[in-house]
Amino acid sequence: GISLLDRIPNEIIRERSGVKDIVVESRPNKMRWAGHTARLTDNRWTTIIAEWYPREQKRPPGRPPRRWEDDIVKCFGRTWRRKARVREEWQTCCDQRSLNDS
Repeated sequence: GISLLDRIPNEIIRERSGVKDIVVESRPNKMRWAGHTARLTDNRWTTIIAEWYPREQKRPPGRPPRRWEDDIVKCFGRTWRRKARVREEWQTCCDQRSLNDS
């Protein structure tokens, strides 16, 4: 077996065991869901929660907590919602992004 004392990197362990990296596998699903929420026109709770930012509380010291949207903004920029409103354009962006990540 493998122990922590062997100091084998996670990538090698995943390669040997055939287990996929959950972060890499979940990213396309997150991008697809972001496109869905950006195209919603009514005032659903999914849109409200995705855009919500707790302004009424005092911010704790240190780095601001990561939000659901931060990863999408990092990939596509601050105008990602505008891109996502056009389904074909968003799918093209996501496909190009997944090709670049591979």
